[in-house]
Amino acid sequence: MTIKKTTLKKRTTKTRRSPNNRILLLGILFVVCCFFCVSFSSFVGSPEYEAQVLFEQGDEYFKDEKFDKALECWKQAAEKGYAEANAAIGMLYTERIFLGKVDYKTAFEWYRKGAELGDVKAYGLISGCYQQGHGVPQNEKEALKWRIKAAEKGDVISQYILGAWYETGQIVPKDKSKAREWYQKAAEKGDEAAQERLKELQ
Repeated sequence: MTIKKTTLKKRTTKTRRSPNNRILLLGILFVVCCFFCVSFSSFVGSPEYEAQVLFEQGDEYFKDEKFDKALECWKQAAEKGYAEANAAIGMLYTERIFLGKVDYKTAFEWYRKGAELGDVKAYGLISGCYQQGHGVPQNEKEALKWRIKAAEKGDVISQYILGAWYETGQIVPKDKSKAREWYQKAAEKGDEAAQERLKELQ
């Protein structure tokens, strides 16, 4: 009988503590929710949020081939410090349908602005300009420098391109080991072309 009373007492104690634990848990959840609500509210009203919205609006206009409106939105986003907007603007200047011609010099200037803000995509685009001599004098050394910079920051396209360069000996000496290394990095991110090249190089 003593054992049963002790057991009953323990159960009663646990039952009494349970509501307090629930209240504590609810209190913690409330504080966490308040924190995220305040953080989200701060972000929504921030220049960063406004820039992101403008950039996304520009994307929609671009899809609808409303290039003037896309350019306007992206320029506003760029002015607010949205790095990716610079590359988008630059690429727009390479669309013949937009200007009736291409303007590689202006495009390069925008890529450079994006690169200064750390936009990895801009690194790769600058590399392409130096490789092709678009907007700047052709310079394979600069093309390689910017391509490596983009690839090391995780740009899949640049990782694949470096793999191709090392495989074929374009710009750099042939080196199948390095080719496999860069293809592997791109393949790990799901790049199917890189996965195919790795199979061929086995």
